[in-house]
Amino acid sequence: MKKIITLCMLITCLLLSACQGNNNEKSKQSQNPINQSYPFAKMEEKSVRDVTVSLVPPNRELKLNENQIEHLVQLLKKIKTYEKVPSEKLSGQMINCYIKTNKEKIKVQIINPKIIINGNWYNASYNECEEINKYLNGLIS
Repeated sequence: MKKIITLCMLITCLLLSACQGNNNEKSKQSQNPINQSYPFAKMEEKSVRDVTVSLVPPNRELKLNENQIEHLVQLLKKIKTYEKVPSEKLSGQMINCYIKTNKEKIKVQIINPKIIINGNWYNASYNECEEINKYLNGLIS
């Protein structure tokens, strides 16, 4: 009888370990750098014709000049997106960038740590979003 109980306990422990290992793998996959994306990595400064930015609050709008566009594009290239997420109500400052390139119009909204690209929500790299936030707030001030 003791052998059967010991065997059952051993099997239970092995099953629990296997299940926990699978959960850890799923967790690692969701944070795996392979799942990261740099949506603006191929954006070229010279292809951007116009950028208008609005910050809410303070409900201010600014049209960027050529140097400011170049700097913003360099910052956007650093943004990493992770998984696509459903939209949600967030509080804080919303940055709206309306970008016109030679080929398309792109609406980028940042409310850290989320980025919304043409209506699609993603988790994004906090520090890079914050860098854009500081840069654009400095231009408005």
